[in-house]
Parts: sequence; C-alpha cells; structure tokens
Amino acid sequence: MEMMKINNKYNKIGFIPKDWNLVRFQDVTLSKSYGPRFSGESYNDKGNVKTIRGTDFTKDGKILYNQVPTALLDQKVVDTHSLIENDLIIVTTAECGLSAVFQEQAFPFIPSAYAVRFRLNN
Repeated sequence: MEMMKINNKYNKIGFIPKDWNLVRFQDVTLSKSYGPRFSGESYNDKGNVKTIRGTDFTKDGKILYNQVPTALLDQKVVDTHSLIENDLIIVTTAECGLSAVFQEQAFPFIPSAYAVRFRLNN
C-alpha cells in the first residue's frame, strides 16, 4: 500500500494533520457491494435476516440494532450480502453519508439497497 507523508497542513482535500498518512480508499478495501433490492412485502417478523436502513444509523456513527426490521429473503441473497465484524456501511440516499462500522450480532444482518458495504483489509 502506497502511503505519502503530508508536509502541509492543507491540501486539495482539506486539512490533514502533518503526522497522518494519506492513502487511497481503494487501498484499504477488499470489496464493496450495495445491499439487495426487495419488495416491502418481504418484511416479516419471522424472517431470516435484519436489513439496516438509513434510519437505523445515528449521526455519531452507531447502528441502532434493536430497531432494524426483519425480512424473509432467499438464503442465497442473505449469504451474498451478510455483514461481518468491522464492515463499513455508508448510506447513499436520504441520510446520505451516515456511516457506521458493523459489530457482529447473533442474527444475520445485511445493508439495505440504499447503503454500501465496504469490506476493509487490515
């Protein structure tokens, strides 16, 4: 991973402390994927997955796991989109830019269709 030392307090992306290293986002991600689209009729209290929406984020970067709705989706869709510990989720619509790091839960979770999951490398 290529890192460049910032010698100035300001550069084209804004203020960066001198002791920080600047890296490209693509250099710290393994993959990205939008959540799946599905009908509202798929929401079901007896479903097999919880789907994190923009309204389930706080402005200070937390996920309100207890309010995330459950859906009944094809298991292949769940497997393809399941979140794992430390995945970064960013909302792309109404609350655009809200983000949080997913913490492992006992029940499977996926991002909604209006969120992007980034799997980060070490």
